[in-house]
Amino acid sequence: MSRVELILSEPHLAWVHLDDGEVVVRGDADTLPERDTERVRVFVPAVDDVILSPVDLAELPPAQARAAARLAVVDESLILSDDLHVVCSEDGLTAASVSRTGVAQWIAGFDPDVILPAPLLMPRADEAVQTAHLGALQLVRSPMFAGGWDDVITPLMIGDAPVQALTAAEFDAAMAAAAINPEMNLRQGEFERRTRLTLDGTLLRKIGWLIVALMVITLLIPLVTMIRLNTQSDTLEATARTAAQTVVGANVPEDQALTQLDARLAALRGGGAGFANTSAAVNLAVQATPNVELTMMTFTPDGLLRASIRATKPEEIDAVAARMRALGLEVESEPLNPAQDQPIAELKVRGR
Repeated sequence: MSRVELILSEPHLAWVHLDDGEVVVRGDADTLPERDTERVRVFVPAVDDVILSPVDLAELPPAQARAAARLAVVDESLILSDDLHVVCSEDGLTAASVSRTGVAQWIAGFDPDVILPAPLLMPRADEAVQTAHLGALQLVRSPMFAGGWDDVITPLMIGDAPVQALTAAEFDAAMAAAAINPEMNLRQGEFERRTRLTLDGTLLRKIGWLIVALMVITLLIPLVTMIRLNTQSDTLEATARTAAQTVVGANVPEDQALTQLDARLAALRGGGAGFANTSAAVNLAVQATPNVELTMMTFTPDGLLRASIRATKPEEIDAVAARMRALGLEVESEPLNPAQDQPIAELKVRGR
């Protein structure tokens, strides 16, 4: 359902309420009602306040059409260029020039959604000239002219074109159609109406519930993550106990299987740093020292590794021991044992 409020400033301020294209009530300036937010308010300024000019800018985008229309009318307009507001119609065939000051006053006084020049209340005719009465004022519109009737100028503008006078009912219908789908709106550019965001109680409650829902979800995410990680941890621990039980034996209780498996691994590893780590460090020190070779190596459960080292001279044995100490090993060297002119030393090595 389309609901429109027309405010007419010519010849005397009046207003018309239209519902679905039909006039339902009229009034004058003394009875102008408060603005109804459910109705589109259309203000129709006085005919002399807006100058309409024919143009041909249908092929241009709206922004370029406005610029081109301004250039087309600025030289002929009586309004100072600094105060000139130019708008092009939707079809690009009509340009309107009006005082910026005037538009600002209309907006301050009525705050309309649409400002529509009075002659555009009538439809565009291809050939015929249409006239209608708006109160005591006679409007006229032809393909090349739109404005108020003047006994001298208008006949010269329309020539021999046929004249069609609209009845009151026909003009009401045309006025309703123009108000619902205005051919032009002077509220453009700097005067474009800004939409105000209004929040009713229902919308505020919905926003509040959305905020609460987001807060709950935010709190639930880490909680769900923690529960999931705990569940996975319990699953992994149960799997580890089952695997340990298969190694240590099914007769060992499941809760003791991991402890016994750790004990077995410690025994295999040996004391100190363990056999693997200690022997690796010894081999690394030997390989890094020229003319030195490892002839024997033994390891005891208490973490002591005995290594027999053969070299060409005692200094090389000392170099090996120094490299082992640099790798974090504790080294004790027993007296050298010469063999075939090559000294052999036995080193006692412990990892930390």
